Amino acid sequence: MTDDFLHLLYPSWRSLWSRKRGDRESGAFRQAVIFTLGILFWAGTFYLCYRVLSYFQGVEVIGTVLAVKLLSMLTVVFFSLLVFSNIVTALSAFYLSDELVLLHALPVSPDAIYLAKFVETLIGSSWMIVLFGLPVFGAYGVVYKASWTYYGAVLLGFVPLLVIAAAVGIICTMGLVRLFPARKTKEILLLLAVLFLVSLYLLFRFLQPERLFDAADRNRLLHFLAAVTPPSSAYLPSHWFKECLVPLLFARPGTPLFHFLLLASTAMASLTIGIWVEKRFYMDGWMRSQEAGETRIAVPAWIHRAADFLSRPFAAQARAVVQKDIRLFLRDTTQWTQLLLLAALVVVYLYNFRVLDLKQVPLATVYLQNLLAFLNTGLAGFVTAAVAIRFVFPAVSVEGRAFWLVRSAPISMARLVWSKFWMYLVPLLVLSESLVILSNWFLSVSGLMMGLSIFTMAFLTAGIVGLGIGLGAVYPRFFVENVAKIATGYGAILYMILAMGFVALTVFLEAWPVNAIFTSTFAGIEMHASRWALVIGSLALTAILSLGVCLFPVYWGIRRLEAREP
Repeated sequence: MTDDFLHLLYPSWRSLWSRKRGDRESGAFRQAVIFTLGILFWAGTFYLCYRVLSYFQGVEVIGTVLAVKLLSMLTVVFFSLLVFSNIVTALSAFYLSDELVLLHALPVSPDAIYLAKFVETLIGSSWMIVLFGLPVFGAYGVVYKASWTYYGAVLLGFVPLLVIAAAVGIICTMGLVRLFPARKTKEILLLLAVLFLVSLYLLFRFLQPERLFDAADRNRLLHFLAAVTPPSSAYLPSHWFKECLVPLLFARPGTPLFHFLLLASTAMASLTIGIWVEKRFYMDGWMRSQEAGETRIAVPAWIHRAADFLSRPFAAQARAVVQKDIRLFLRDTTQWTQLLLLAALVVVYLYNFRVLDLKQVPLATVYLQNLLAFLNTGLAGFVTAAVAIRFVFPAVSVEGRAFWLVRSAPISMARLVWSKFWMYLVPLLVLSESLVILSNWFLSVSGLMMGLSIFTMAFLTAGIVGLGIGLGAVYPRFFVENVAKIATGYGAILYMILAMGFVALTVFLEAWPVNAIFTSTFAGIEMHASRWALVIGSLALTAILSLGVCLFPVYWGIRRLEAREP
């Protein structure tokens, strides 16, 4: 069985190696961008955790308690995410992969196929979570000056923890496929995952964690600590992993070796149980997954009427494209889950301004209100860019393998691209302006700041949408099976970098004119004509920059699509 197992892993290894060689040969710029982003991500995560833990370390009496409680919460969250990620990945690896028909026809043992897919599931579902985790645990070691045994315990403890999570996830997947068709199970899991994350996100925010930094109110702090007590049980692998680290990290008495042996023995037992479950249930579930076809959700008649109404402003040729995009969007259940995440983001964004108490800040309230309103414009721009990477950038790529049909249709690429631009500009403009207007209303800003924010947000949104549509046409991905993967390629990474840089540059260009206007207003100093000319010039430069960022990528994308073979 060992030889079969290694032979089954060999194609995946060769495919990964060939893809890496192709990436090296495709150009150093792309590698440099990805490597730089990875370093920045690690450094940012490490720095954030370092600052939080340093603050905890400086709090007398309860500082260490806070750090231990946070570590306990992190281990529970990491293990929960690992299990859920393995469930979703195992569904594709064990039941929906195209290569399974060939694998099951080979003269190899079913146990070897199970172990090969086990390794594939473990790596595919765990690498990103491990990348998130290592800077966090590294920051713990640096702040509390841990010895090398702590870092060794982190690395050694992760291995059995990942194996246990993979085994539990695969066993849960096999049980779910026994109850539901495999493709329907994928939709159910995705919806449950998003609902869980949204609920957790909203719950954590409504607990108002900023109360941790209110050192004047100890009773409130103690109530907050009681409210965020994480679930802990001596039978959870996350608890064993934490107990491996706490004695080594805080120089406390404990049994890290015993808890590591618990992890290791449970990992081996979970592998054995997984093989037993595979022999009993796997083949029956896989055969049922081959028989169950993909189901589509029927769209009510009012949705068709809404699509017809929304597409009326477009020309006849573009109207058909817009109607098709709206109907496809409403039929795809994965898009609904993205809307749930977007709704949670908007609620928390506005809630932050609703509960903001400026009276405790020792600054002039009116000045601070308008300063936050100006910074809020940039923050709303970042939120709009984050939404656009998921919805706007894939707008051209969603044509998929049917792009040849669009290419040969009696519609120009310019009309196709511009129809997608206007289709996404309107809803994103409504979203961004709503964020700015409502948050400024909560801040009770002046009418001048409200008007400037609305003006800036309109140009920012146009630039973000134009950049997304244009780069999405320059770097299309027509052959991906999952629309969500479109937002993870090189073009998407480049788009996020340019969009964030565009928002930051806009805020920088407007910083001086805004400061000049409000300094003169609060100080009662009259602005001269030359100063007004500089202010108007800065705002005009911002508008010109936004129009350039909007128009140039769109025309570039049109030319690239016109030169592309169907």
